[in-house]
Formats: sequence, structure tokens, C-alpha cells
Amino acid sequence: MRFILLILLFQFHLLYAFGQYRDSVYRVDFIKKNEIKDNRSIKFIIAPQKMAIDTFLIGKPSTFDSYAVFSVTINPFQEKYERYIKGTMSKDEFSSYVERFKVDTTMLLKDSPCENHFYVFVGLDKVNGKKAIIVDSNNNHDFSDDSIFVFNLKDYDLEAHSEQQTQLFPRFQVDVAYYNGFECFPTKTSLSLNPFDAYYNKDKYSSEDEYLLNFVILTDFYFEGNIDFDDKKVTIIGNESNTNNLISEELNRYFEFRFFEEGKTQKKYVNSYQIGDTILIAGKKISIQEVKGKTLYLKDLGNFTDGSQVGDLLPDIYAYDLENNQRIQLNPLMQDKYVFIDFWGSWCNPCIASIPKLKELYNDEIKNRGDVMLLGVALEEQKDIGKLKDIIKENNIEWLNVWSSFSERKSLSSIHGLLGIEVFPTYIIVNKNGRIIYNSYVNSKDSAVDFFIKLINNEK
Repeated sequence: MRFILLILLFQFHLLYAFGQYRDSVYRVDFIKKNEIKDNRSIKFIIAPQKMAIDTFLIGKPSTFDSYAVFSVTINPFQEKYERYIKGTMSKDEFSSYVERFKVDTTMLLKDSPCENHFYVFVGLDKVNGKKAIIVDSNNNHDFSDDSIFVFNLKDYDLEAHSEQQTQLFPRFQVDVAYYNGFECFPTKTSLSLNPFDAYYNKDKYSSEDEYLLNFVILTDFYFEGNIDFDDKKVTIIGNESNTNNLISEELNRYFEFRFFEEGKTQKKYVNSYQIGDTILIAGKKISIQEVKGKTLYLKDLGNFTDGSQVGDLLPDIYAYDLENNQRIQLNPLMQDKYVFIDFWGSWCNPCIASIPKLKELYNDEIKNRGDVMLLGVALEEQKDIGKLKDIIKENNIEWLNVWSSFSERKSLSSIHGLLGIEVFPTYIIVNKNGRIIYNSYVNSKDSAVDFFIKLINNEK
């Protein structure tokens, strides 16, 4: 009897341990969605290549003053491999490309059976002020059986990327195929056209017609998964980080993920995370473990109070001293002070442009007071610390500046990772009790500087 009881207890402990493991790992199933309708997903730009030889393509209209035909690459990995095989890309260049994108070379073929391009015809009717674009959507090398998109050249005068202009961007699908390790598997990819843009600035083209014949293509597909962390709903949006790959049907190691908690104030920009990263979301610390097929696996590392929101107490934050590169805790320096924190970097032009206004704030409102503080936190590569020091010296910046490593920006041990700083410059204001009372991620009727001046003047 005792032996049976021990067996049952052992099985119970095994079940408990397995249950704990299963409870700590979340499985999120994704579905592929076409047509990006909001800013949660990213639209990537695809630059078509103008063709010198297009005689194998038929059905080209002959009614235009000038025309051009462009090719669009479906699988950039295969294209780079073919260039390497043909000798137009060196071994070192190809090896560097493979390492950078972690390319699975076992899926690349010397003679791929899959069509790796589709084609686009562009014609100009200058007399009537029209531009026509035909996408070979069924990829049969014949434009005569495809839809014609017609645009007014006067719409180039609309504000670029404005809502009025983007409403004119047509959506379409193209028949493509990808090699799945055994054969070419047919599928479709969803895209949209921006007929009023070009990959280069207008002055880079030999003539106005040459510029007008150009266009760009935007990706219009993404992967979405949903999960509940306790009672908090989170949507996860996945996009392949290699922006030119048009044949994603499953998640893979190139994917980047963006997390959105329902009911939480939407930031202006949400950082992307990859396998191996850790994120704070819905009161939890979550590690992104792996992907298999259309499933993402997340590991629960425990509960975590998010201290980056307005109203939260500032968590313990650290950065590096500019003089000796020693890691220091910033909280004691801010004790019993109103603190204006400027998250910037030597590489950030808008940050540099904001320095005069911050100098005015410092000289007029902060310099001669002991209860207020201006703190600069620069996100830098260590090799650029000299450049950062030069900028500080050239601009006569007198307030304290520290730095945080760019390579550690997503780590929860870094100030940027802990506070979710993803846009530059970002301004955070902390009161004397160490509580965040302003974050420029959140829309406000006052600018950060105006908000801070009102705050500290009320305390005089």
C-alpha cells in the first residue's frame, strides 16, 4: 500500500512539474492577414528594378508617349544566391549577406523551379496628364489580361503620404510561388502601389519622364496572434524583418513582433522584438522563445510592474558615466527634485535641433535652483562616445548627461528597455516623489518644456 502511495505521489509531482512548465510557456497561434488597416503593422517599401530587356513580356499597350517595364523580386535570398553563382556577387559579399540575415542556404537552388519575379508596366500619357500601371498579377508574362490602374499626374501635388494621397493607392494580389524544400508551392501575396513616389529623389533621374515612370510597392500583409495574460488581452503583430521577402507563409527566425495591450494608451511607435528578446507586457516579463510553423512560443518569467506609464513610480534605472564609463544608479541623483529627462543621441537630428530650447529651459528655469534638474540620457554605441562629448562641448551643454548602450536598448536592465524608450527625442518628467507625471509618448496639450515650466513655477 505504501509503495502504491509513493508511486501516486511521484506521478502527482511529475504532473505538477509538467503543468507548471506548461503554464509558464504560452503558445500563440498566428494567422496571415491581408490588407493593413491601421498602424499596428508595418508597411515595407519594395523598390522595383527597371528592365533593359522586356521582349519576353507580351500585351504591352502601345498608346502611351513613353513607357517602362519593371521587375519585382519575390525571394531576395534566392536572387542573391543566383547572383553569387553567376559571379556578379563576390563570395565575401554573399557570406556577409547570409550572416546578416541568417539565411537558410539549404532552401536555395542553383536552378530554382520557382518564378522569382513578377512584372509591372508603367505608361505616361502626357497630353491627358495620366499615368497607367499594369501589374502582371497572374504572373503569366502577359499584361493584356490584367487590370489597368490609372492616375492623374496632378495628384503628385498632393502632400506626400497624406491621407488624401494614400487613399489613391490601389491594393492588389500577385500569384507567386515559394520552394518548400520539395516543390514550388503556389500562393498569393498582397501588396499596394504608391504611384507618386520613387526610390530616389527626383534630381537623381535623368528627366522628368524618367522620374514619373517610377513608383514603389508597399507590403500589405502581416501575421496576427492573440493571447490573454490573466485577464489582459494582448495582440501580437508579426512582420518579417527582411522587408523584401514576399512569400512568407509561416513564422520564421527573421520575424519581428510588436505587442499591443488592449485598453492601454497607444504609443506613437512600438518597438519590434525578435526571438531571444524579453518584453514587459500586461504586467508580465515575457521571453520570446521560438517559432514553429505559425506558432510563437513565449515563456512567462514572472509578474512585473510596468513603471514607464504616467502615474507610475520611476523604477530603479541605471546608465553609464560619460567620464569613466562606470554604471551608476540615477534615482539617488533625482531624489527630492523635479526632473526633466531628455532621451536623445548624437545620431538623432531632431534631438540636436532641440538643444537650443533645452538650453533656454536650463538657463532660465533650472540652473540656479536646487530642487529641479535637467538630465540627458544618450543612446550610443561606445565607439561614438567621443562624438557625443564633442556635441556636448560645442553646444556648451552644462546639465548632467549620461549614456546607455545601443546594443542593450531592449534589455530590461537598461533604462531604455525598462522605460520602453523607442522614439527620439522622448521627454519624461518626474516629480519630487519619484513619480512619472509626463511622458511625451502620450499626447498632451502642452509641450514637455511648457509643462515643466508651469510645474516648477507653481512650486516657487
